[in-house]
Amino acid sequence: MHVGGDVGRLAEILVSTPEKRAAMGIPEGVLPDGIWIGVKVDDEAAWDGVKTGRYKMFSLGGKAIRRVLELEGDDR
Repeated sequence: MHVGGDVGRLAEILVSTPEKRAAMGIPEGVLPDGIWIGVKVDDEAAWDGVKTGRYKMFSLGGKAIRRVLELEGDDR
């Protein structure tokens, strides 16, 4: 059912780990481990399909380039 071009974009991402939750002050049991994303649907017709229930599922595609960053003071 993937027809046409892009209809939205990644707006935010959060990787939830025990260490990050502790640093953010999020109590245990509130948020599970995982990757949480937020998206923005820019295409009005596609967004209409979401709101009316015509689209019952969510699917995304894309590509990424993985880079390892070296941070100052990183002893790894």
